[in-house]
Amino acid sequence: MENLFEEQHEPAIRLVDSILILGLSVKTLRNIFLEGKDSSIPELIAKLPPNSKEFTQDQINMIFTDREIKLEHNCMPQTYYSTTITNEKGYFTNIHCLITYERVTPEILEQTKSRNVPTGLLHFIPNTVEQAFESSDLVYYAPIALCLLTKSTYIDAFRNILESLYSYIFEINQNESSLISSIEFIRNTCFLLNDTIIPPVEVEFTIEVGKTEILLPVDKKLSLGHYESCVAILVDLVDITNIISFWESLLLSRHAFIFSCNEYLLFLALEAFKKLIFPMNWTMSYIPVLSKHLLDYLQVPVPVLIGLNNKYIPKEEAISKEPDAMILDIDSNILYNTVPSLLCDCEKALLCKKIQLLKAYYYVNYERLYSFNTHQLEESIPDKEFIKNAEKLLEPLERAERQECFVTLLRHAFLDIFLKGISKFSAYLVKDEETRQFEFQEDEFLQNISLCSESCKMKEFWKGFIDSVTFMQFLYYFGKFDESTLERFKEITKATNNKRYNIFEQNKFFSMKAADKIVPKELIEFLSNHIEQLPEALPEQIFIKHSAQEIIVEMQDARKQNKEYYETGELNETLVRISFKDNLEEKAHPNIFYGKHGIIRILNSAISCQYRSIFRQISTSDTIISENLSFDIQSYPDRWEPFAIKLLYKLRKNKKDWNMRELYDLCMTINRLNTDYLPRYHAASVVKLIYEKNQSMVRVLTHGEGVLSRIAKAFIEVIEANLLAPQERATADTEELLSPITPLTPRVMFNMSFKDVTMDMRDSQRVRGDHGKRKTRIIKFNLNND
Repeated sequence: MENLFEEQHEPAIRLVDSILILGLSVKTLRNIFLEGKDSSIPELIAKLPPNSKEFTQDQINMIFTDREIKLEHNCMPQTYYSTTITNEKGYFTNIHCLITYERVTPEILEQTKSRNVPTGLLHFIPNTVEQAFESSDLVYYAPIALCLLTKSTYIDAFRNILESLYSYIFEINQNESSLISSIEFIRNTCFLLNDTIIPPVEVEFTIEVGKTEILLPVDKKLSLGHYESCVAILVDLVDITNIISFWESLLLSRHAFIFSCNEYLLFLALEAFKKLIFPMNWTMSYIPVLSKHLLDYLQVPVPVLIGLNNKYIPKEEAISKEPDAMILDIDSNILYNTVPSLLCDCEKALLCKKIQLLKAYYYVNYERLYSFNTHQLEESIPDKEFIKNAEKLLEPLERAERQECFVTLLRHAFLDIFLKGISKFSAYLVKDEETRQFEFQEDEFLQNISLCSESCKMKEFWKGFIDSVTFMQFLYYFGKFDESTLERFKEITKATNNKRYNIFEQNKFFSMKAADKIVPKELIEFLSNHIEQLPEALPEQIFIKHSAQEIIVEMQDARKQNKEYYETGELNETLVRISFKDNLEEKAHPNIFYGKHGIIRILNSAISCQYRSIFRQISTSDTIISENLSFDIQSYPDRWEPFAIKLLYKLRKNKKDWNMRELYDLCMTINRLNTDYLPRYHAASVVKLIYEKNQSMVRVLTHGEGVLSRIAKAFIEVIEANLLAPQERATADTEELLSPITPLTPRVMFNMSFKDVTMDMRDSQRVRGDHGKRKTRIIKFNLNND
């Protein structure tokens, strides 16, 4: 038997793992003013949960790629930024940021730093009270990045969360007070960190951030994964033939670089291409935005997918570093370093026609569409089922639904090539009874490739593809219980062959909304009680405790002036939404992060002193959310979804707080209500997580029926066969995200291993796409996994 659990080290349950505020600290800004400078190195200003692992300087530099923050004399537009960091074990974490500009003056900095503490306890921090500034009319705008860290692959949802959160606290700051806006920031961030989950498949999960309801994209079981708009953005900006050529280079495991002056656009384009290669996963090196001081990464001898800002890195320099790389410039829509395509012209032409038809249906209005006359284009496409689905774009759909349909059909146009080529790949895996290994029969596979004519090149394409690292990784996960894309592909293939697969179909799903947050009164009382318990043995501890107590006193004083808000969390005045464009005016720039009651001072004084386990208790999961789930369970006793959601909420708690009997009952109920529907890759993450805490419970689960019991049986069989390495000791808190996350280093990338896949990384020519030399791939997997 082979290890069945490979993909997920820590199953992703929490929607948001950490929240960071990056920029320049008050101390640094103060020194800038005193020394007459205008820039400094970016810093970690605040983080939630408190007392988590530090975010390293190298990781901060992945957001501020210049490795320097420059103060501006005028307010700059807000921008989004996203990137991916990879730890030494190859696990990805996405970071989504909103970068805004905050007005800073010497007076604001003094307010941010002022604290009423006993004399003599300031010796270990700069004395900001007694130092006078030479000028009181100095005004700068400092960039601040509000960052959400997540293991999920949501993109659009996190952009909506960031915009909704920032706009909400901005509006409150203008209409109410900076203290209330900071309290609302704490309430909403605690809600995101402690009360939200990544929902199970086919569940509509809505969260409320500020006053905005955000529906997380539904992950349908029989689909290519959840919807993201980045694919539509890519098709908007890049020529169809360029998209196909770059897509082919990824499948053949070539070096691939994308250029743009917009760093957020780089991330979106790269993520779009990763979605278009479904059912393949890009598991090699991936850097959405490469800093200019890390150009040596372009020369690694393994396939890399990298985004580069052409304002700082010219294409000529990238080409000199890696002459064989495929380079796509999004801004100019030009493809550089093209190599002869292995795709047959007929297949490429069909793919182009499908995309062209979709664009015509999606973008062209009815009057122009009539003159465009798509009938002839439809006639040239033999896939009538695809045309039938494409015509849904002509129906009166809602805007969001129409775009989802468009993206889904675009992805299926590319998927169709895989359905025709490798849908029967498992038939060419031959078992060796002695070694219990499988060998992929390459020659037999190539002999059965369908060709359109004698000159058809598809056999060359598939020959190059099965020699690629991309395909090797695809086969490596065959039989693993926690690999979702391969399982989805197998299910789609089966459904397609049985004529029961609908490319785009809107169904009704079980829905749940998480919106209730801890009320301000309870928040203040909770913080006050735990601050009173802080130690006072050392001068530093006294300073920390007294600083936190001062914040609580200020909150309690404000509570007397606005009792209704502090009792209920509801604001009297209806907030008027302010657009990001309006924020550019100086009059619309209150201080949100800096200032006496700014987020930075409140967080670093009242929250950062708390233990992380204490911070996790600022939650409504055990009260309001639990009551709502109990109501759903009573209303829908035959639906598995509320039980699965409740199970996830229980598992997201600290392991030492688990009620094992309750977890077991939930697992058995899910088994009874849903023996086959819950995807095994989702069930695998649950079983693996429980086993790390309580092995006996997993053994008891093996005696039941249903998907969780089947996964538990497979897991125990592997354990007993001593073929699954013991798990490392679980950390005290399963949500430890930043350890051991580090940015990829050349050492990591040069030594990266593809595990059971036989491949000599020193043969750089093979890795770069020279398929003259082939090796037999031996793929191991469990023989009894179905």
